[in-house]
Amino acid sequence: MKLRELIALPFRLISPWCAEHVECFFVECRVAAVHGIGRMRSRKYRGRAGLRLNLGCGPKLKDGYLNLDFHPKADLRLDLRRRIPLPDDSCHEIFSEHFLEHLEYPEEVDGHLRDCRRLLAPGGTIKLSVPDTEWPLGEYGNPDGSYLAACAREHWHPEDCTTVLEHLNYHFRQRWTGTSRMDFQCHRFAYDFETIEQALIRGGFTEVRRREFEPGLDGEHRSPGSLLVAATKPGDEED
Repeated sequence: MKLRELIALPFRLISPWCAEHVECFFVECRVAAVHGIGRMRSRKYRGRAGLRLNLGCGPKLKDGYLNLDFHPKADLRLDLRRRIPLPDDSCHEIFSEHFLEHLEYPEEVDGHLRDCRRLLAPGGTIKLSVPDTEWPLGEYGNPDGSYLAACAREHWHPEDCTTVLEHLNYHFRQRWTGTSRMDFQCHRFAYDFETIEQALIRGGFTEVRRREFEPGLDGEHRSPGSLLVAATKPGDEED
C-alpha cells in the first residue's frame, strides 16, 4: 500500500461528519504553525507608529500598507481570527475589503473588531467593505433583476449556479462543489448596514457611517455590490 493510500485509509473507515472534523484538526494545526511564524516576524514592527493595515488582503497587496493575511503573498502571514501581534495604538488606518464576511458571526467578528480598535490610535479610522446583502434579497424571485445580471457579467458565481436561490445561497456561503467547509474562502455571514453598524459599535467604534467608493483604495471589481463603511476610534480616552 502506498503512503498516500495509507494516510487516506482512516478517512474511509469513519463517517463523513467525523472525517470533516479530523480534517479540520489538521488544517488548524497547519494554520497555527504558520501563524506562529508570522508572530515572530511581526516583532520587527514593535515600536512602530502610524501604520496602515490592509487586513485580509489575499494576493492583492497595497503599497504603503502592511498587508496581513494567511495568503503566502502577504507581508505577514497570520490567522486573523486571532489577536494581531502588533502594538496597541500603533495604527492610524485599518482597511479591509470583503474580509469580515469570512469570519464567524458574532464571536470571531466581535473579537476581530475589538482587536482593530486596540490597534488604532485614538481618532484612527477603520474602513470596511462587505458584500451588500440588501441588493440580492431585494430581488429575490426576480430572475431578470440587476443582481443576477451583475453575477453573470462579473463572473461572481459558478456557471452551474443557476436558480435565484442558488445565487442567494452562494452569496451567503460562497461554497460550491469541491470546496471544503473549512476553506477561508467560504462566507460565514451576510451584512446590511444596520448589522455591521451594530457590530462596530459593540467593538467600541463611533461615527459609524456609509462611505463613498474611493478609487485607489477600493478595488474597481468591488465597485458594484459592495457595502462601504467607515468608523472611528474615539479620541482622548482611557482604554
